[in-house]
Amino acid sequence: MARKKRSRRTGGAGPRKGEAGVRSGGTGTGSSGAGAGRTGDLAAGAGGGAGLDGFWAWGAPPLELDGLPTIVGPDPLLPSPTEAVMADISAMVAGREFGSIEEANAFLREATTAGPLPSALPATPLARAQQLVYRAMDVGGKQRVALARKALGFSKDCADAHIILATETARNQREEMELFQQALAAAERALEGTGYEEHLPHLWGHVPGRPLLRALFGLGLAEWARGARLAAVEQLPRILSLNEQDAQGVRYYLLGWLLDIDELVLARELVGRYRENTAVWLWGDALLTFKEKGPSSGRAKLRKA
Repeated sequence: MARKKRSRRTGGAGPRKGEAGVRSGGTGTGSSGAGAGRTGDLAAGAGGGAGLDGFWAWGAPPLELDGLPTIVGPDPLLPSPTEAVMADISAMVAGREFGSIEEANAFLREATTAGPLPSALPATPLARAQQLVYRAMDVGGKQRVALARKALGFSKDCADAHIILATETARNQREEMELFQQALAAAERALEGTGYEEHLPHLWGHVPGRPLLRALFGLGLAEWARGARLAAVEQLPRILSLNEQDAQGVRYYLLGWLLDIDELVLARELVGRYRENTAVWLWGDALLTFKEKGPSSGRAKLRKA
């Protein structure tokens, strides 16, 4: 089967001429006209969607961020090279009780300085499947696909294996959507009854929760690529509500998309939610101000960016 170009996912959503997109954490637009700003269909929950209400589910203050998120690995939809190590560490401390954070840190220091961490023996079919996914990250092409399919032979709940198939084997947008939907369903099944809620809104720090975040991101990118813009935009706030620190850089995609569909009120709320002095965010803020108030106001922020 032919492999499709990966730039549609890792480079935003493959915007067509005149459309906006986000590439490697940046914002861009094909529109240059200023707008008066509006709430639009999304904020009203068009099509039964929840809009962006999930951003403030915990009533948290705006986040002050020092810089770009640490996105480890070449593809935000696949596990990073360090995730397998983190999974082994999580397995080592699982079930142990520490009297203090200092005691826990001392245990980890001793374990990590004694040599390579022993890979945790998979206790469940899903854990075995996830180990195969981590092995798949060290290879590519047919080998990666074969390991993903082998993983699904152990457990259909291995969301990352479904994601590999979506990114490597889908022949068209319909197949890609179906595979990401299967990934999302698998991730939700895998987390059901595990108490993952106690890790909210910092789910990225809970390694077993990461496949859910990746599946949601992939589904949003696939929705955008096929032109279902409101459906795509509604996926990303869910990710941010589950993991507000945004280790995946989802907010950069979301800001570009909101600017593209002229959801200026929601874009302003997003900019206000994440406060950071990075060029990409300042450029996005400048473009938003240009759309809201016109060129003169936008230029001042553009100089700052």
